[in-house]
Amino acid sequence: MKFATSAVFFLLSASSATAFTPSYGRFGFSGNNAPNSIHTSLFRRKLTSDVVTYMSTTERKKSQSPEITQPEFINPPARSAPETRASAQNYLSQFSGESGASAVYSKLQENGVTVVNGYSGGAVLPLLDQFHEEHPRHEKSGKKPIRWITNSNEQNAGHVTEGIAKAMPMDGAFLPVGVCVGTSGPGVTNLITPLQDAICDGVPMVVLCGQAATTAPEDAF
Repeated sequence: MKFATSAVFFLLSASSATAFTPSYGRFGFSGNNAPNSIHTSLFRRKLTSDVVTYMSTTERKKSQSPEITQPEFINPPARSAPETRASAQNYLSQFSGESGASAVYSKLQENGVTVVNGYSGGAVLPLLDQFHEEHPRHEKSGKKPIRWITNSNEQNAGHVTEGIAKAMPMDGAFLPVGVCVGTSGPGVTNLITPLQDAICDGVPMVVLCGQAATTAPEDAF
């Protein structure tokens, strides 16, 4: 970029305090006659008065409004380590005799999930078995099986899941949410785009991803 010689000399000779300061102040006055200090003082007084008025009004509204009790999951009660461990063991006892995949399926049914989209893969096959209509668990529980939809790929599965979540009623018995299943590696990375889209649009979405077994040999994939 080239500058005129006069402009360069002006910037170099001017101090940092005046080089970029307008020559005219507020209301068109310049120099020491500008009433900036008077205007600033009046502005500060008005601002201070407004802030004090707002704070006093807010405190008055707080004192008049009834106290709202937050749900326990927002402000959980403090528990000791033994109490927390005992509570966790008591919760997990309801899944005694079930595999991890079975427990996941049970929780989906418990929370009102009726349809799941996804794409199969080696790391999620135990979970996909739970969705089969002829799985023995459905006859024992007496509950209607969750509908499984196999999409052309994981990205399509994610976008269909978004649509299902958007179409769910807000006043239903359960909170609206879309559930999607993907396998490990490139399977779940294909879900990044619909996941980011769901975040930007505020769409509730749960993605279940498989993982390679820790006991699998190094050349398993």
